[in-house]
Amino acid sequence: MPITLDYTNLMAENIGDEFGIHCGELAALREPVRTIHAGIVNRRQHGELPFYDLPQQHQSLNKILELAGELRERFDTIVVLGIGGSALGTSSLFRALRPLGHNL
Repeated sequence: MPITLDYTNLMAENIGDEFGIHCGELAALREPVRTIHAGIVNRRQHGELPFYDLPQQHQSLNKILELAGELRERFDTIVVLGIGGSALGTSSLFRALRPLGHNL
């Protein structure tokens, strides 16, 4: 399924020169982006980016669903805290739940 990006409201002709992007700037990015994309495809084909194939790994999904079924019986509430690879989620959770005087 192809991904379509609508960048209409990024263009200088629509939002002005101060913050907008000009067509020539986008055109100048075409080859560098193609090179980067080819590098990603190559790394994926050589097994260096296994996360790309996670949606097709149904065996993992079945294991996750099985575990979820088991945990559902033990818990009535779950908190999912994540901030895209940053440690901020973990730090926030720790600060919220740490015992008083934990570092004395």
